[in-house]
Amino acid sequence: MKQLPWLILLLLSSNSAMAIHFDIFDKAATPLGIDATFLRAICEIESQRNPWAVNINGEGFQPKSKADALTLIRSTQNRPWLLKLHYSGEEPIRSFFPSESAARSALKSILKANQEIGIASPKTTEIRWLDTRSTDIGLMQINYLFHGRHFESKDQLFDPEVNVGYAAKYLSDLLKRHGNWSKAVAHYHSNTLKYQTLYLSQFWPVYKKLVLETN
Repeated sequence: MKQLPWLILLLLSSNSAMAIHFDIFDKAATPLGIDATFLRAICEIESQRNPWAVNINGEGFQPKSKADALTLIRSTQNRPWLLKLHYSGEEPIRSFFPSESAARSALKSILKANQEIGIASPKTTEIRWLDTRSTDIGLMQINYLFHGRHFESKDQLFDPEVNVGYAAKYLSDLLKRHGNWSKAVAHYHSNTLKYQTLYLSQFWPVYKKLVLETN
């Protein structure tokens, strides 16, 4: 629940794709007496409605299947060092390595090769270790480090009904604890004020869009 997708992508999303999951959100929200639209809006922001979405230690991915998502997690556990290259006007290029030294060696080779063949160097480069214990999973991007004790496995948490059902209960508990929806939604994302403020600035436009679509 850490990295926010661009709001413009959310606002351009199609109604039909969201309708696929309407019954899941209603089923989870109704017994708790909460507004399912809050769940839908969080889903839009967190995963862009992809049930296989994964965010590993702040690095977001959009796998096309549960199998791909689980393979990605396992692969990153074995190769947790990320090399990220940002070329001007292009999507970042990401590669993974078993050690920091391997990542730095690869970067050195890339920069040398670029220079030899006349390709511009990356605008920025990044090497960091991804802590796979902190992995956000599924439609509602449930963090396995903090919530994994409630599930048998990561595989179980990729089940859309399980994922949304747990998120609904958690959000309901936050609402009771903090007393209003703004604080509940903010704490769903983070306990840090600056991240809460940014999240709410993106959340409310999405929520209002969904309210208008369903009326």
